Amino acid sequence: MDVITRDVTEIGNIRIIIVDDSEDVRQALKSFISLTGDIDVIGEAANGQEGLEIAAELEPDIIIMDERMPGLNGLEASRIISESTLSCKVIMLTNYEDFELEAFNCGVKAYLIKGVKLDTLIECIRRVHQGETNP
Repeated sequence: MDVITRDVTEIGNIRIIIVDDSEDVRQALKSFISLTGDIDVIGEAANGQEGLEIAAELEPDIIIMDERMPGLNGLEASRIISESTLSCKVIMLTNYEDFELEAFNCGVKAYLIKGVKLDTLIECIRRVHQGETNP
């Protein structure tokens, strides 16, 4: 399990973890998100089970979660998170349009399709962090 952590020097930055089975996707998202200045990627995981473990350890504000991953998928991991004492919010970022309703029933706060403009993803992270649902 790869856990990437770094010191967060700015108070108030949005702390996120990225859960996706594609290392390329995780790295691309981390690279882009690092340019924002107000969002810090504090961890990453390759499947839902690793995501749950890292979320429990690091207590992020937001989890960017893929839907289809080996082992525990994103829907089930999101359901477990929503039923837990963790206060993090899940944004599902996936290739599949047909799981949106199920995702919201599992506690997901926003549902985006991969290929979305990165500026839209960043705006979504900020809005979900402020308490909006499906911005």
